[in-house]
Amino acid sequence: MLHLWVAAFIQPIFDIVRCLWAPIGKRINYARNLSKDWEKFCKKASKLGTQRDDIDTQIEQSKPHKTPTKECEDWKTKARKMENQTEILKQKFDVKMKCLRGLCPDVLARIELGERMVDMINEIEELLEKSKFENGFLTDSLLPKVEKKLVSDSQLTASASNTLEKKDTRGSWTAFIISTTNESNERVASKFLQKLEGKKYLLLLDDVWEKVDLSIVGFPYAHQENGCKVVLTTRKLEVCRKMETDDEIKVEGLPKKEAWEMFNLKVGNFAMSPTIRQHAEEIVKKCGGLPLALKVVGGALRKVKNENVWRQFLRDLKSPAEALIEDINEEVYKSLKGLLSSKFSLADACVKGDVILEALIDASLLENCDGDAANNYVKMHDVVRDLVLAMTSPKGEERSHLVRSGTSTEKMPEDEEWKKATRISFIDNRHFSNLPESPDCPMLLTLLLQGCSNVKVIPEYFFNNMPRLCVLDLSNTGINSLPVSISKLVNLRELLLNGCSYLNVLPMELSELKALEVLEVIGTKLNHLPLWIFELTNLKRLQIFVIRFDDNFVDSGQILVPGLISKISQMEEFCVPNFLYDFGVSDESEDIVASELSSFCSLSSLQFHFLRVSNLQYFLQNSRSWREGKLTEFSFFIGHRDISDSWIWNKRLRYTGGRGEAHSILPWAIQDVLCLSNYFKLVGHEELTTLSDLGARNTYKLKCCCVHGCDMLENVVNGNGLEMDAFPNLEILELHNLRNLKCILQMEGPLPLPPPPPPPLAAN
Repeated sequence: MLHLWVAAFIQPIFDIVRCLWAPIGKRINYARNLSKDWEKFCKKASKLGTQRDDIDTQIEQSKPHKTPTKECEDWKTKARKMENQTEILKQKFDVKMKCLRGLCPDVLARIELGERMVDMINEIEELLEKSKFENGFLTDSLLPKVEKKLVSDSQLTASASNTLEKKDTRGSWTAFIISTTNESNERVASKFLQKLEGKKYLLLLDDVWEKVDLSIVGFPYAHQENGCKVVLTTRKLEVCRKMETDDEIKVEGLPKKEAWEMFNLKVGNFAMSPTIRQHAEEIVKKCGGLPLALKVVGGALRKVKNENVWRQFLRDLKSPAEALIEDINEEVYKSLKGLLSSKFSLADACVKGDVILEALIDASLLENCDGDAANNYVKMHDVVRDLVLAMTSPKGEERSHLVRSGTSTEKMPEDEEWKKATRISFIDNRHFSNLPESPDCPMLLTLLLQGCSNVKVIPEYFFNNMPRLCVLDLSNTGINSLPVSISKLVNLRELLLNGCSYLNVLPMELSELKALEVLEVIGTKLNHLPLWIFELTNLKRLQIFVIRFDDNFVDSGQILVPGLISKISQMEEFCVPNFLYDFGVSDESEDIVASELSSFCSLSSLQFHFLRVSNLQYFLQNSRSWREGKLTEFSFFIGHRDISDSWIWNKRLRYTGGRGEAHSILPWAIQDVLCLSNYFKLVGHEELTTLSDLGARNTYKLKCCCVHGCDMLENVVNGNGLEMDAFPNLEILELHNLRNLKCILQMEGPLPLPPPPPPPLAAN
């Protein structure tokens, strides 16, 4: 029994010792084998030095016609670093480390030295292996005469590289870095063509501003068959399109460290001076990682030693001067200048606006926002914004734009700043809560306060001294009312109140704004549509979504009279989806509304609720905008009220209730709209048994189809006699409360050959 107890006690101890011995033994061997490892280390270090000397000799002998590759230069740097570490290790080995006054060796120090020695042996062996350079370590330079000819006789663009370099290693790639020239040179082209005949090449073009014709300098067309490639850098996506690039890679702003290194390279390391460094760091921060800004600013400060110059430049950079803007090539901004100086009608605004936005994105003036898959939002880099703000200010005057968007500052601008401002933007500034009582803003044209959620109250006399104000955006603020002083804004053209979730009334004073062209009130607590809105006869866009908490409520002041809508005949975008419900109209009034609505000749967007199919039918027959295809966006709601629709589609149709007509499951007016719609919601149809009866032509453009409460529906698609390309563009299918639904696809007889795979379908 005692024997078993001892075995049970001792065995775990042996197991622990066995586990610990491997690492301990390995470290002890470092001390035991120190002399042997030292000999091996010296041989490897000597071999590395010899190899580096041989490479240096070959490089010297090949000059000036050959130069080392970047791979070779990197290897030489690592080899020199290893040689320095070797010398340090040799010095440590020569020192006899003893403890206990020399009576015994310092075992721990020997272990540490041996371990480091083994690691360095492995690193040296790795360097020796890499020194084989499978593709060679020398590149051919172009003939000196050709290089000299290019540099001296050719006119090079200021932003392009003037280096000519060729890399031809064992029949692999030939790499060139050339500059674009303003005139062709047949001799240079001939030389290039001779060198490249039958070879692969990689051509690198830096800072390209327009299409480069490579045939001018003798380059054969690069394509997959000949294995040749061209890589270019440009600030204009248009250049990529013209040169028919296969792949485009967007280069983001430089990280902080790389931006600092680039700036130092440009200014000549003067930024490292103790008196200048603080200003230099602020300047680099202000450039926001933009290589273009770093390049221009660095060039302006190159070899400047005077601290006062740096200090003043930093002040100027915070308010960019005209000269600096010109240095950053004002040509890039001409699209933006056109946008600022042009006026578009609402009918053309979307199309022209998209074109301009794409041009600005291509020119790197705007960027798509991260995480925005639909690309509905864009942003502007801080540096670009500052430059644009300076460009739009009068020459020789202080900047007239007051911007505190998304800033962390809680300090409201001074009175003098309000007085000089022509445009003010406090977008998404959640620190501002108290606006000034009555700021003096004689020059103010634009005031953007959207997203200032802590602004709960607008002072009563706030708008008294803004006679020139044209654009006012109060969206997503915390206000519940508007002050009476808003009637003073006699030149106001655009008023946005979207997302003001506490706003429950529009004051009568708004009826004084006779110049108003755009009024948007969506996402508020507004519970009725004021009649005075129809006195704003210059309105071109009206978007109001009224929430009615009680469908039986009819305000005694809400009386729909003939001629009311016709007063706003210049309307281009009329989006009042529950207009008729707001007035509780009769059948006769519905006919009046349909008649007057069809008289809008410039209508491009319409969101409207027709209570009867006959009203929609009248509109389609008599609307010039519909017949001529000017109505590019529409949302038609027919039948009973339902506000649960999706709003992401631009051509929507909802049909609630109803039954078919003679020879058709849907009224012809519904079919006419359906064939142009990308969203269709069918609610409570009394006769429909299959969606196939809607017709392939009518459903061709549908991307989203929702079917609710159609009790007779048995299947979605009936394949008997139906073409297999029904619903070819459908992405979303929603089926709700269909008590008799039996199947999605019903087929009788043998199945035909399968069609091409449809796009991905999200089904609920």
